[in-house]
Amino acid sequence: MATLAPTNVTDNVTENVTEAFPSDQLPDFSTDTYKDAYSRINAIVIEGEQEAHDNYISIGGLLPDQAEELTRLARMELKHMKGFTACANNLGVTADMPFAKEFFSPLHNNFQKALAEGISIGEARGIEKGIEKGETKKAVEVAKTMLTKNKPMEEIVEFTGLTVKEIEKLK
Repeated sequence: MATLAPTNVTDNVTENVTEAFPSDQLPDFSTDTYKDAYSRINAIVIEGEQEAHDNYISIGGLLPDQAEELTRLARMELKHMKGFTACANNLGVTADMPFAKEFFSPLHNNFQKALAEGISIGEARGIEKGIEKGETKKAVEVAKTMLTKNKPMEEIVEFTGLTVKEIEKLK
C-alpha cells in the first residue's frame, strides 16, 4: 500500500503536533512574533553546531590518536546544522545569524582561551620532559666515562645523581 507524502513538510509537522496537543494550546506558527523568536533560536542552534564542529576539528589537531573520531563527530555537527537550516527554510524563516554570533562570542572566546592555555601547558610539560631526558642522558654519559676510568662508585653517584642500581646497569 503506497502512502502519499504531504506536499509540505510543515503540514506534516503541524498534523503530528496537532494530534499530540489540542489546537487551543499551540502557538500560531505563521505569526511574525513566532517567526522572529524562531529565527533567533534556530540561529543559536546553527551557530552552536558550527562552533562544536570547529572545536572538534581544533581538538583533533591536538590529539592525533583521536582525530578520526573527532572528525566524525565534527561531520555529525555539520549534518545537524544542515537539518536546522532546512527546518527554518520550511517555515520560511531566515536564521538571525548576527544575533547568534554575538550570543556565542563569549563562549567562542572561552574555548579559544582554554585551547591556547592547554597548548601552552602542553608545550611547557614537553619542554620540562625534554630537559629531564637530556639531563638523564648526560648523567649516563658521564657515568659511563667515569666507569671506564675506574672511578669509585660513590664518586660516580655524587657527580651524576644516578643511583648505584642505575650505574650498575651501565656496566
